[in-house]
Amino acid sequence: MSAELYFEDEYEAYHELLKKQPALHDAKKILDDCYFYDPYSYLSVMWAMGMSWWQEIIPMLKNDGHLPLDNCEELIKILENTDVIPERSIISDIDRDRAETDKNFNQEYMENKKKRLIQFLKKSIDNKIPIKCSL
Repeated sequence: MSAELYFEDEYEAYHELLKKQPALHDAKKILDDCYFYDPYSYLSVMWAMGMSWWQEIIPMLKNDGHLPLDNCEELIKILENTDVIPERSIISDIDRDRAETDKNFNQEYMENKKKRLIQFLKKSIDNKIPIKCSL
């Protein structure tokens, strides 16, 4: 399970492109431009900020699952004023065991993920493209 945020048209175009060119070398770069993924696990940047996709973000969505541009701006302000503490995302002994051996479980990884989420939200605002959220 995970939170998946994406720009619908770009995301669909990405999948169409992969069907035509399965070994596309720039696939990750293209995907990063139209898609943000946050697992419901110890690697969740939202959990590391003490927030929840369900509690904080779902109320911001329209009925069709899109995050309106105004709410993108509001979310950016919240994120920019919230500290990342990776240990907040550990909610079970299994998470703790996995986090201890995962090289990505660190402050730098989580800070970079937070920056990427903010950049993704800013792209939505700059391009006036609402984000589709699958939470």
